[in-house]
Amino acid sequence: MVVSEPAEAAPYGRFVTQLLASTYHRVFAAEGGDHLSGMLLLEAMRQTALLAAGRTYGLTPSRATMATSRVLFRARAEPGLPLTCTAVPGPLGRDAPQRPSVPVTVTLTQYGRRVAEATSTVLQDF
Repeated sequence: MVVSEPAEAAPYGRFVTQLLASTYHRVFAAEGGDHLSGMLLLEAMRQTALLAAGRTYGLTPSRATMATSRVLFRARAEPGLPLTCTAVPGPLGRDAPQRPSVPVTVTLTQYGRRVAEATSTVLQDF
């Protein structure tokens, strides 16, 4: 796991997680080491989206996946500085085969600066 448990007091149905300190290890730094890798940021957004869908609608994270995702990277994330993931789940729906489906918007910020944004769909298989 690369993110913390969601903050319990997040307002307006939002779920807020933090990148765990152990993920700031140099292994997770991008080539050159002056910023965190895109793969680490994608994984943080994936985990936060799954947690948000699970906590909001009871989807089982071990049986859920991010079925679609559109990500926009706006800035580099610096290693060693706090990175926050905020997820806002949309309404529970169903896909064509009637599996539970939840749209989730995730924003990564570092000291108030947007690093990345993702719009995703979390889908649970039966």
